[in-house]
Amino acid sequence: QQDELAESNSNPQTPAEVIAIQALSKIPSVGCVKYASPRYEFVSTENVARDFDIVRAVVKNESFNFLGKSYGTSIGARYAQLFPDRVGRMVLDGVLPVELDLAAVTKGQASGFEEAFRHFSADCGSHDDCPYAGNASQVASKIRNFIQGLDASPLKVGSRNLNTSLASSAVLSYLYFPAKDYPKLRSALDDAVNSHKGASLLALLDNRTGRQENGHYADNSTAAFYAVTCLDRQYAGTVADVGSLAKQWQTTTPTFGPSLAWGMLSCSNWPATGPKPTQSLAFEDTAPVLVVATSHDPATPAFWAKKLAGQLPQSALLTWDAYNHTAYRQGSGCIDTAVDTYLLRGTVPSANLKC
Repeated sequence: QQDELAESNSNPQTPAEVIAIQALSKIPSVGCVKYASPRYEFVSTENVARDFDIVRAVVKNESFNFLGKSYGTSIGARYAQLFPDRVGRMVLDGVLPVELDLAAVTKGQASGFEEAFRHFSADCGSHDDCPYAGNASQVASKIRNFIQGLDASPLKVGSRNLNTSLASSAVLSYLYFPAKDYPKLRSALDDAVNSHKGASLLALLDNRTGRQENGHYADNSTAAFYAVTCLDRQYAGTVADVGSLAKQWQTTTPTFGPSLAWGMLSCSNWPATGPKPTQSLAFEDTAPVLVVATSHDPATPAFWAKKLAGQLPQSALLTWDAYNHTAYRQGSGCIDTAVDTYLLRGTVPSANLKC
């Protein structure tokens, strides 16, 4: 069923396609009810933060020291809100805001990945093994057109077909870490475009999602993603609401906006409710928290980190000027030294340090 959902048309255009994606979008919630009742009702980030405080108490630590990256920042921020007097040395790298609803988070990520795709396209065009020549806009447009054409002419890969949805997901999943990802993505696109072989591109996606050769998945991380996200960021949008957003985002973020919008449908009317997101967070005084941002982070845009740093008393904002998802241990000695010094010695870097 996970394959079926991944392969489904992620940007439906006809009434029949909309009906199909509406039915398939229920796969995660039906699976949670069938296989994880009643546990799926209690996997909110707030409950995870409370679990961490139980662990802190069991090991008899007076304070909670924590390094959270990406989704982990939500756990840390929620902990700081719930237990401000127990915060020790806390680093939040690549902030995913706990207070935003699903549409706001998805819109921010659509913009982030659109920027990352333009950056990849510019880089791709400067290499001989890029499937297309031209500037960033030209290469991006050609790759986008190629991917969109795969529904009409999918590439056969064994018993599977590389269609638009799978190819788009593969490209998005390799925009996180340019130094490691771009060469692999460039090569896989070259195979698909010039040799009409989709195996490499499909293998990239399988690697990211943990899909094994036998069709099974290495873990339940995708199911857990839906369970946590849909509980944290309840979404009551209708099919019409999602379709309207998809059309809007087609204009501003054409590469991934529509598919990300339609992806929200899986959280619509989730069969359990968690704490409702609020548009602002109130924090009491805590120990100094180090908030880390990457200036061009596709999944957790830097302005989210800046906002959290402004909400947390005594926080310090550390920014890496780079294209990457998260910053710590990602190639910046400046970032690593500042974070290590803070974690090991408690020394907070100067305000708004940039690396």
